Amino acid sequence: MAAVDIRDNLLGISWVDSSWIPILNSGSVLDYFSERSNPFYDRMCNNEVVKMQRLTLEHLNQMVGVEYILLHAQEPILFIIRKQQRQSSSQVIPLADYYIIAGVIYQAPDLGSVINSRVLTAVHGIQSAFDEAMSYCRYHPSKGYWWHFRDQEEQGLGFNIVGGTDQQFMPSDSGIFVSRIKENGAAALDGRLQEGDKVLAVNGKDLKNLLHQDAVDLFRNAGYAVSLKVQRKLQVQNGPVNHRGDGDPRGLPLAAVLVPVLALAAIAAWAFVRSRQRL
Repeated sequence: MAAVDIRDNLLGISWVDSSWIPILNSGSVLDYFSERSNPFYDRMCNNEVVKMQRLTLEHLNQMVGVEYILLHAQEPILFIIRKQQRQSSSQVIPLADYYIIAGVIYQAPDLGSVINSRVLTAVHGIQSAFDEAMSYCRYHPSKGYWWHFRDQEEQGLGFNIVGGTDQQFMPSDSGIFVSRIKENGAAALDGRLQEGDKVLAVNGKDLKNLLHQDAVDLFRNAGYAVSLKVQRKLQVQNGPVNHRGDGDPRGLPLAAVLVPVLALAAIAAWAFVRSRQRL
C-alpha cells in the first residue's frame, strides 16, 4: 500500500461541502470526510477498502495501513477525525488530527509545526527589533557611536542654528547662532531664546571651535532637560544714534539742550532781581 507523504502542508487551507451540514452526525461524518473533493482524505487508506467490500468499520482493526477514525464528537458542531498508521490490532501511530467545526474541515497543526512557527515568529521579531535599533544608531569619528531617537528629531528643541568653523555666519566669528525659532516649539513656548542669540554652551559643553554638524549633533543629543548659555544680541531702537543726519535734533545729546536753557533761565532771573532792586 502506498505511503502518504505527511510533509505536505495542508495547514493553510480548509474544506467544506454545505450540502452535508444539515445531516452531519456521528454516523455520517466519516462518509462526509471521505468525499472525493476533500484534500485531506487519502484515497489509498483502509477505509476505502472497507467501503468497497461493504464491511463495517470494525474490520479496520484487522488491517494494517493508514486509516481514519472518529476520535471525538460533540454534535452537531464539533467532530475530530484522526488519521493513523495501524501496525497491528493493538498498535497505531497517530499521523494527523482534523477538526470539523460547523461543517468546515481544518487540519490541526502537529507539535513540530507549532514550534517551527513560533520560532520563525520569534526570529522575525528579533530581526525586526535589531533593524529598528540600527536605524537609531549614529557614528562620528570624533565621538564614536550613540543613539539618536526619531521622537527627538521630530520634536527637537524648537529652533534652528547656523554657524560653526566650517560655516561662519558672522565675519570673524565661528560661533553658533540661533537662526529661527520654530512656531509652537519648545524654545517658542519657553520664550527666553531669541533669533540672533549666540549659543555659548549646551549643558555646560562649550560650543567654541566646533564644526556645524558637531554642534547639531550636540543639540540633538542634549536630552530633554537642556541648559543653554546664551549671549544676547543688542536691540537698537530707531536705528543707531551715531548715524543721525546733520541738523537732526533727535541726534543731539540731552545735556546739549538742557545746559543752554538753564543758562538762559538763570540770566533772566538775575535780570529780574536787578530790575526790582532799582525800583
